Amino acid sequence: MSRPDNHSAIERALRHPLSPIPGDLQNAFKAYQLEHCRRFLLIINLLGQAAYFSYGLADLILIPDVATVSIGMRTAILLLTLPPVLIIIRRTNNVQLLDLILPTLIVFAAFAWLELLQHSASTNVSRYQYASLIFIVLANLCIQVRFLPSVLTSSLISLVILRGVFHSSHGDMEEMLVFLLVYLPVLFFSLFIAWSTTLDKRRAFLRSMLNDITHEALSEANAKLQKLADTDMLTGASNRRVFKSMDTAR
Repeated sequence: MSRPDNHSAIERALRHPLSPIPGDLQNAFKAYQLEHCRRFLLIINLLGQAAYFSYGLADLILIPDVATVSIGMRTAILLLTLPPVLIIIRRTNNVQLLDLILPTLIVFAAFAWLELLQHSASTNVSRYQYASLIFIVLANLCIQVRFLPSVLTSSLISLVILRGVFHSSHGDMEEMLVFLLVYLPVLFFSLFIAWSTTLDKRRAFLRSMLNDITHEALSEANAKLQKLADTDMLTGASNRRVFKSMDTAR
Protein backbone atom coordinates (compact mmCIF):
# COMPACT_ATOMS: atom_id res chain seq x y z
CA MET A 1 0.00 0.00 0.00
CA SER A 2 1.41 3.39 -1.01
CA ARG A 3 1.86 6.23 1.41
CA PRO A 4 -1.26 8.18 0.29
CA ASP A 5 -3.29 4.96 0.59
CA ASN A 6 -1.80 4.35 4.03
CA HIS A 7 -2.69 7.88 5.06
CA SER A 8 -6.33 7.52 4.03
CA ALA A 9 -6.58 3.99 5.48
CA ILE A 10 -5.26 5.19 8.84
CA GLU A 11 -7.66 8.14 8.89
CA ARG A 12 -10.56 5.79 8.15
CA ALA A 13 -9.42 3.47 10.94
CA LEU A 14 -9.26 6.36 13.42
CA ARG A 15 -12.81 7.39 12.53
CA HIS A 16 -14.04 3.81 12.99
CA PRO A 17 -15.43 3.02 16.50
CA LEU A 18 -13.16 -0.04 16.75
CA SER A 19 -10.08 1.55 15.14
CA PRO A 20 -9.06 -1.63 13.24
CA ILE A 21 -5.43 -1.87 12.18
CA PRO A 22 -4.99 -1.99 8.36
CA GLY A 23 -3.68 -5.36 7.18
CA ASP A 24 -0.32 -4.12 5.92
CA LEU A 25 0.37 -2.42 9.27
CA GLN A 26 -0.20 -5.52 11.43
CA ASN A 27 3.50 -6.36 11.77
CA ALA A 28 4.36 -2.75 12.59
CA PHE A 29 1.59 -2.75 15.18
CA LYS A 30 2.94 -5.90 16.83
CA ALA A 31 6.41 -4.36 16.98
CA TYR A 32 4.92 -1.17 18.47
CA GLN A 33 3.04 -3.15 21.12
CA LEU A 34 6.12 -5.18 22.00
CA GLU A 35 8.19 -2.02 22.43
CA HIS A 36 5.61 -0.24 24.57
CA CYS A 37 4.09 -3.14 26.55
CA ARG A 38 6.91 -5.56 27.43
CA ARG A 39 8.17 -3.58 30.44
CA PHE A 40 4.64 -3.00 31.76
CA LEU A 41 3.76 -6.68 31.44
CA LEU A 42 6.96 -7.64 33.24
CA ILE A 43 6.18 -5.29 36.14
CA ILE A 44 2.51 -6.29 36.41
CA ASN A 45 3.45 -9.99 36.45
CA LEU A 46 5.95 -9.38 39.25
CA LEU A 47 3.40 -7.34 41.21
CA GLY A 48 0.77 -10.01 40.68
CA GLN A 49 3.08 -12.74 41.97
CA ALA A 50 4.05 -10.60 44.97
CA ALA A 51 0.42 -9.78 45.79
CA TYR A 52 -0.62 -13.44 45.60
CA PHE A 53 2.20 -14.50 47.89
CA SER A 54 1.50 -11.68 50.37
CA TYR A 55 -2.07 -12.89 50.85
CA GLY A 56 -0.55 -15.72 52.86
CA LEU A 57 -0.42 -13.24 55.73
CA ALA A 58 -4.16 -12.62 55.42
CA ASP A 59 -4.73 -16.38 55.40
CA LEU A 60 -2.69 -16.63 58.58
CA ILE A 61 -5.02 -14.15 60.29
CA LEU A 62 -8.40 -15.09 58.81
CA ILE A 63 -8.17 -18.83 58.13
CA PRO A 64 -5.41 -19.96 60.52
CA ASP A 65 -6.49 -23.62 60.41
CA VAL A 66 -5.20 -23.91 56.81
CA ALA A 67 -2.58 -21.15 56.91
CA THR A 68 0.36 -23.56 56.82
CA VAL A 69 -1.02 -25.25 53.73
CA SER A 70 -1.72 -21.82 52.20
CA ILE A 71 1.82 -20.55 52.67
CA GLY A 72 3.27 -23.79 51.33
CA MET A 73 0.95 -23.66 48.31
CA ARG A 74 1.78 -20.03 47.55
CA THR A 75 5.51 -20.67 47.88
CA ALA A 76 5.29 -23.64 45.52
CA ILE A 77 3.29 -21.65 42.95
CA LEU A 78 5.80 -18.78 43.13
CA LEU A 79 8.82 -21.07 42.69
CA LEU A 80 7.24 -23.03 39.84
CA THR A 81 5.85 -20.13 37.82
CA LEU A 82 8.10 -17.12 38.35
CA PRO A 83 11.30 -18.39 36.62
CA PRO A 84 9.55 -19.51 33.39
CA VAL A 85 7.44 -16.33 33.34
CA LEU A 86 10.59 -14.17 33.52
CA ILE A 87 12.24 -16.19 30.76
CA ILE A 88 9.19 -15.94 28.49
CA ILE A 89 8.75 -12.20 29.01
CA ARG A 90 12.40 -11.47 28.31
CA ARG A 91 12.87 -13.75 25.31
CA THR A 92 9.64 -14.08 23.37
CA ASN A 93 8.51 -11.54 20.79
CA ASN A 94 4.93 -12.82 20.76
CA VAL A 95 3.22 -9.88 22.46
CA GLN A 96 -0.17 -11.60 22.44
CA LEU A 97 1.32 -14.46 24.46
CA LEU A 98 2.86 -12.00 26.91
CA ASP A 99 -0.52 -10.34 27.35
CA LEU A 100 -2.14 -13.59 28.49
CA ILE A 101 0.50 -14.86 30.92
CA LEU A 102 -0.92 -13.25 34.06
CA PRO A 103 -4.63 -13.87 33.31
CA THR A 104 -3.84 -17.54 32.65
CA LEU A 105 -1.90 -17.86 35.90
CA ILE A 106 -4.76 -16.19 37.75
CA VAL A 107 -7.15 -18.95 36.62
CA PHE A 108 -5.02 -21.54 38.42
CA ALA A 109 -4.20 -19.28 41.38
CA ALA A 110 -7.89 -18.52 41.98
CA PHE A 111 -8.77 -22.22 41.78
CA ALA A 112 -6.07 -23.17 44.31
CA TRP A 113 -7.09 -20.44 46.80
CA LEU A 114 -10.82 -21.13 46.61
CA GLU A 115 -10.20 -24.84 47.06
CA LEU A 116 -8.24 -23.91 50.18
CA LEU A 117 -11.21 -21.92 51.53
CA GLN A 118 -13.43 -24.97 51.25
CA HIS A 119 -11.18 -26.86 53.66
CA SER A 120 -11.25 -24.15 56.32
CA ALA A 121 -13.63 -24.29 59.26
CA SER A 122 -13.12 -20.60 60.05
CA THR A 123 -16.17 -18.38 60.39
CA ASN A 124 -14.34 -15.76 58.32
CA VAL A 125 -14.67 -17.72 55.07
CA SER A 126 -18.01 -16.15 54.05
CA ARG A 127 -16.50 -12.66 54.30
CA TYR A 128 -13.01 -13.52 53.11
CA GLN A 129 -14.26 -14.99 49.83
CA TYR A 130 -14.96 -11.44 48.63
CA ALA A 131 -11.22 -11.00 48.35
CA SER A 132 -11.50 -13.13 45.20
CA LEU A 133 -12.58 -9.96 43.38
CA ILE A 134 -8.90 -9.01 43.19
CA PHE A 135 -8.38 -11.88 40.76
CA ILE A 136 -10.73 -10.55 38.10
CA VAL A 137 -9.64 -6.95 38.60
CA LEU A 138 -5.94 -7.76 38.21
CA ALA A 139 -6.57 -10.06 35.22
CA ASN A 140 -8.39 -7.36 33.26
CA LEU A 141 -6.33 -4.36 34.31
CA CYS A 142 -3.18 -6.03 32.99
CA ILE A 143 -4.61 -6.52 29.47
CA GLN A 144 -2.82 -4.32 26.95
CA VAL A 145 -2.94 -5.98 23.54
CA ARG A 146 -6.19 -7.76 22.62
CA PHE A 147 -9.61 -7.57 24.24
CA LEU A 148 -11.34 -10.77 23.05
CA PRO A 149 -8.88 -13.14 24.78
CA SER A 150 -9.50 -11.22 28.00
CA VAL A 151 -13.20 -12.09 27.70
CA LEU A 152 -12.24 -15.77 27.59
CA THR A 153 -9.89 -15.57 30.57
CA SER A 154 -12.43 -13.47 32.49
CA SER A 155 -15.07 -16.14 31.84
CA LEU A 156 -12.75 -18.88 33.11
CA ILE A 157 -11.79 -16.90 36.21
CA SER A 158 -15.44 -16.10 36.90
CA LEU A 159 -16.43 -19.76 36.61
CA VAL A 160 -13.67 -20.73 39.04
CA ILE A 161 -14.66 -18.02 41.52
CA LEU A 162 -18.40 -18.68 41.38
CA ARG A 163 -17.85 -22.42 41.73
CA GLY A 164 -15.64 -21.82 44.76
CA VAL A 165 -18.11 -19.41 46.38
CA PHE A 166 -20.98 -21.82 45.75
CA HIS A 167 -19.15 -24.62 47.54
CA SER A 168 -17.90 -22.37 50.34
CA SER A 169 -21.44 -21.12 50.98
CA HIS A 170 -22.78 -24.71 50.82
CA GLY A 171 -25.15 -23.78 48.04
CA ASP A 172 -26.83 -20.96 49.97
CA MET A 173 -28.53 -19.06 47.10
CA GLU A 174 -29.09 -15.91 49.15
CA GLU A 175 -25.37 -15.71 49.87
CA MET A 176 -24.62 -16.39 46.19
CA LEU A 177 -26.99 -13.61 45.15
CA VAL A 178 -25.31 -11.10 47.46
CA PHE A 179 -21.91 -12.13 46.13
CA LEU A 180 -23.10 -11.74 42.51
CA LEU A 181 -24.45 -8.27 43.26
CA VAL A 182 -20.92 -7.27 44.25
CA TYR A 183 -19.01 -9.37 41.72
CA LEU A 184 -20.82 -8.62 38.46
CA PRO A 185 -20.36 -4.81 38.50
CA VAL A 186 -16.65 -5.33 39.24
CA LEU A 187 -16.41 -7.84 36.38
CA PHE A 188 -18.08 -5.56 33.83
CA PHE A 189 -16.20 -2.48 34.98
CA SER A 190 -12.83 -4.26 34.72
CA LEU A 191 -13.77 -5.60 31.26
CA PHE A 192 -14.62 -2.05 30.18
CA ILE A 193 -11.18 -0.92 31.37
CA ALA A 194 -9.56 -3.73 29.36
CA TRP A 195 -11.58 -2.74 26.29
CA SER A 196 -10.67 0.94 26.67
CA THR A 197 -6.98 0.13 27.14
CA THR A 198 -6.72 -2.01 24.02
CA LEU A 199 -8.66 0.55 21.97
CA ASP A 200 -6.40 3.37 23.18
CA LYS A 201 -3.34 1.31 22.23
CA ARG A 202 -4.63 0.91 18.66
CA ARG A 203 -5.45 4.59 18.34
CA ALA A 204 -2.09 5.66 19.75
CA PHE A 205 -0.32 3.45 17.18
CA LEU A 206 -2.44 4.78 14.30
CA ARG A 207 -1.80 8.38 15.32
CA SER A 208 1.95 7.74 15.55
CA MET A 209 1.93 6.22 12.06
CA LEU A 210 -0.09 9.16 10.74
CA ASN A 211 2.39 11.60 12.28
CA ASP A 212 5.32 9.71 10.74
CA ILE A 213 3.70 9.80 7.29
CA THR A 214 2.90 13.50 7.61
CA HIS A 215 6.42 14.30 8.80
CA GLU A 216 7.96 12.34 5.93
CA ALA A 217 5.71 14.10 3.39
CA LEU A 218 6.66 17.52 4.80
CA SER A 219 10.36 16.64 4.68
CA GLU A 220 10.07 15.61 1.03
CA ALA A 221 8.10 18.75 0.18
CA ASN A 222 10.73 20.94 1.88
CA ALA A 223 13.50 19.15 0.01
CA LYS A 224 11.72 19.77 -3.32
CA LEU A 225 11.19 23.44 -2.49
CA GLN A 226 14.85 23.78 -1.55
CA LYS A 227 15.88 22.17 -4.83
CA LEU A 228 13.63 24.55 -6.80
CA ALA A 229 15.09 27.53 -4.94
CA ASP A 230 18.65 26.40 -5.81
CA THR A 231 17.94 25.72 -9.51
CA ASP A 232 17.79 28.21 -12.39
CA MET A 233 14.36 27.94 -13.99
CA LEU A 234 15.66 28.48 -17.56
CA THR A 235 18.86 26.44 -17.65
CA GLY A 236 18.11 23.87 -14.96
CA ALA A 237 21.60 24.48 -13.56
CA SER A 238 22.43 25.43 -10.00
CA ASN A 239 22.00 29.16 -9.44
CA ARG A 240 23.98 31.68 -7.45
CA ARG A 241 22.36 30.64 -4.17
CA VAL A 242 24.15 27.29 -4.33
CA PHE A 243 27.55 28.81 -5.02
CA LYS A 244 27.01 31.45 -2.35
CA SER A 245 26.17 28.78 0.25
CA MET A 246 29.29 26.82 -0.82
CA ASP A 247 31.45 29.91 -0.37
CA THR A 248 29.91 30.54 3.02
CA ALA A 249 30.63 26.95 4.05
CA ARG A 250 34.29 27.41 3.11
